[in-house]
Amino acid sequence: MRSVLSVILGCLLCTALLVAAEAAGPRTWRVGPDRELRAPSAAAAVARDGDTVLIDAGTYVGDVATWTTLAVLDWTTKRFTDAGISSARLEAQVLLAGVVGCEQWGEDRDEHEE
Repeated sequence: MRSVLSVILGCLLCTALLVAAEAAGPRTWRVGPDRELRAPSAAAAVARDGDTVLIDAGTYVGDVATWTTLAVLDWTTKRFTDAGISSARLEAQVLLAGVVGCEQWGEDRDEHEE
C-alpha cells in the first residue's frame, strides 16, 4: 500500500510541475557547446509553440534539427509584426528567400513578384 501511495504522489507531483511549466509561458532555449543544450536538435525536441531558440555560432557536426519552412516564416513574420515593420509577411518572405537562395519564398509569392 505504501508503494502505491508513493507512485500516486509522484505522479501528482510530476503533473503539478508540468502544469506550472505550461503556465510559465514561452521560454527561451539557448544552445551551444558550453550550455545545457549542446545541439540544435536538443532544442527542437523541447521547444514548444511560442518558445525562442537562440543558437550560438559554431559547427554542429552530425546534428540534425528540423523546423518546417512555414514555422520559420510564421515566426519571422510575428517578430517583424511585433517590431512594427509594415508588410511583415512580405518582408519575412523576402528575407528568407535570400537565405535559401531563391527569388521569392512563401505561399503567396505570385502576388508579390515584380
